[in-house]
Amino acid sequence: ALKVDGVKLHSLYVAKGSSYAKAYEAGRLKLHNGETYINRAASFLAHLSPSIYIERLVGRIPEKHSLSANDGRSWWAIKDDILDLLEKEGLYQGAKFDYLNGAALKHIK
Repeated sequence: ALKVDGVKLHSLYVAKGSSYAKAYEAGRLKLHNGETYINRAASFLAHLSPSIYIERLVGRIPEKHSLSANDGRSWWAIKDDILDLLEKEGLYQGAKFDYLNGAALKHIK
């Protein structure tokens, strides 16, 4: 509907010295676990138009600059888990794509 050509998914990481870092260290910023990200990314991809290309599935930051990143896991392991979940569920990019009938919005929680 927005005529987007490409998307980037980015798991949240907390960079040292950032405003997020201050909130994280003070306990005001709660991060979802890696499993939540994997499930949400797979759902997003299933609802994403097959004509939109994916530029990134997982963000990363050098460990020395991070307080928290990707649940302590490597980006390629997370990517593999997203792909494994899609395969397990019989899903693929665009499997649930149907903007004209509103399906992409009805199933997102």
